[in-house]
Amino acid sequence: MKQSSLHGLQERLGGRFAEVSGWEVAVDYGDVTGEHLSVRTAAGLVDLSHRGKVKLTGRDRVQFLHGMVTNDVKGLREGQGNYAALITAQGQTLADLKVYCRPDSLLLDLEPGITEKVCATLNRYLISEDVNLRDVTEHLSLLAVCGPASPGIVCAALGAEVAGLEVYGSAMAGDVLVVRSDDTGEVGFLLFVPPGQAEGLWAGLREKGARPVGLAAFRALRMEAGTPVYGIDIEESSTPIESSIGHAVSFDKGCYIGQEVISKMTYRGKPRRHLVGVTVEGDVLPSAGDSVRREGVEVGHVTSSLHSPSLGRIIAFGYVKRDMNQPGSRVEILSNGKVLNAEIVEMPFYGLETKNP
Repeated sequence: MKQSSLHGLQERLGGRFAEVSGWEVAVDYGDVTGEHLSVRTAAGLVDLSHRGKVKLTGRDRVQFLHGMVTNDVKGLREGQGNYAALITAQGQTLADLKVYCRPDSLLLDLEPGITEKVCATLNRYLISEDVNLRDVTEHLSLLAVCGPASPGIVCAALGAEVAGLEVYGSAMAGDVLVVRSDDTGEVGFLLFVPPGQAEGLWAGLREKGARPVGLAAFRALRMEAGTPVYGIDIEESSTPIESSIGHAVSFDKGCYIGQEVISKMTYRGKPRRHLVGVTVEGDVLPSAGDSVRREGVEVGHVTSSLHSPSLGRIIAFGYVKRDMNQPGSRVEILSNGKVLNAEIVEMPFYGLETKNP
C-alpha cells in the first residue's frame, strides 16, 4: 500500500489510517468534529497526496485537451484553471477534473483511483499530436489549507502573496505550486510540493496556526459545501448535467467528445434525473442506494449522507427524477425498513439555516 511522505509524522500526531484507492490515508486525528469545525472557524491542514495528478506537455497539449473535456481549455491564460469533465461519446462521465494552466504544461488534479483510466482514455485519442502524458501522482505531495484564516497562514508560511488568486488560479511560491480551491465552502488553497519538502511545509503551516485535519472531516466539509465526489455522487452512468456539475461544461467552446449528447440534453430535451441535496428528519443515517420515494413510488436513490457538524442535521446527496428536483419537494427515504421523512433543498447545504431561517 502506498503512503504519503507525511505518513510517519501523521502517526506521531495520533493519526488513524484507512485504505483509499491503494493509499494509506489519515482519516482523522482523534477528534473529527473538532477538526471539521476548525476549518469553519480558523484553518485546517489536510494531506491529499493520494489524489491523482497528471501532467501534459508538448506544443499540442492545449488544443488536444480542449477537444477532450467539457470546459474551455483554449481560453485559459497562464495561471488560470477550471473544473471540467471527461465524458464518453454517449455523455457518460469518466472523470471530473481540475485543469491548471502553467507556462509549459497543463496539470490535471483528479479524484484518487482514476488516474490510470484517465491516462488510458486520453492516450487512446492521441494520433500524431505532440502531447506527452505523465502520471506525477507520486512525484508531488499535495496539502490543502482551508478556512477563513488560510490566506494569512499560507502567505506567512510561504513568504509569498497568494491571497488574491481567483478560484482555480495558480502561482509558484518557490518550489510550491499554490492553487486557490474553495471546495469546502471556505476560502482555501492546494499546495503541490516535492515530497522531500512536504514535511517542512507542513511544519511551517502548523506553526502559523493550521490544525491537522483528516479525510473524514474534509469529506464532510465538501459535502456541506455541495461538492459531489466522483465515484460516489457523480456516477459514471450519468452526464455532467444530471450530476449537477453544469459549471464543468462550456456551451460555447466548440466540439469535444460527447458534446452532441450534452447539447441535445440541454437545449432540446431534459435530463431524466438530477443529483440533489436532501435534508433528513430524525437521527437515522440513510445508506447509499436507499430508495427515495414520493407517496410510495420510487423516484430515485441516495448516493451519500452524513450527520452535518455545521448544520446539526442529517444531509444527503441523491438522484431523483426530473419532476422531483425542486427545492421544497417532500420525499421519503426507505432505509433498512424504516421510512425517513426528507426534503429536497437548495445547495450548498452550508449556510442553509441563513438562507432558510
